[in-house]
Amino acid sequence: MKHQVSKAVKKERSARMLALSNEMERGFAESLRGTRQSVLWEQVTGATPEGFINVGYTDNYIRVRAVHPRDLTNSIAETEVDLYTDNMIHGTVKEIMTPSSELALHIP
Repeated sequence: MKHQVSKAVKKERSARMLALSNEMERGFAESLRGTRQSVLWEQVTGATPEGFINVGYTDNYIRVRAVHPRDLTNSIAETEVDLYTDNMIHGTVKEIMTPSSELALHIP
């Protein structure tokens, strides 16, 4: 086909778009600092002496990591956003909500 964009140009444009996407995600995630976000916890990726390393996502699909004494897999928790590094939010779990109940467990 005539008038095709070269592979080098495609690669350079793709890299610029990925960099812009990462920059915009970082800006959005940093704007959440100090707020509480609902997080659906999906898995445990390890453990520390303080507890399980839980990983999940906000309703805006930002990845979140928090260390908590419980395995939070398949639960939703209000989580305070502490900082954003390594393409994910690091947070503190404040309140665990159970999907099958209206009850919540408040964490001081």
